[in-house]
Amino acid sequence: MILIADGGSTKTAWTLLDDNKNTIGEFRTEGYNPYFWTSEQIAESVKLQLIPEVDGVNNSHNDFCEGFVSLVQKNKNGVLFVVFLDG
Repeated sequence: MILIADGGSTKTAWTLLDDNKNTIGEFRTEGYNPYFWTSEQIAESVKLQLIPEVDGVNNSHNDFCEGFVSLVQKNKNGVLFVVFLDG
């Protein structure tokens, strides 16, 4: 599974792909400006908004959640990188 995020300060569009790179889900959450959000705040928001949506499509959502919580990072330029692990 691959989860792609395209976001800005006001909203984030998420696309979930299967192993063959076919779209199996599209989701929306609030935006995450890394200048104003801490990694912990982003992780908590995604757990509340995105993970329940992914749950309806992918039974291994807990793997996504665990990977997300430990790997939300920002670089020195404020660009957000999110890595999801698929168990």
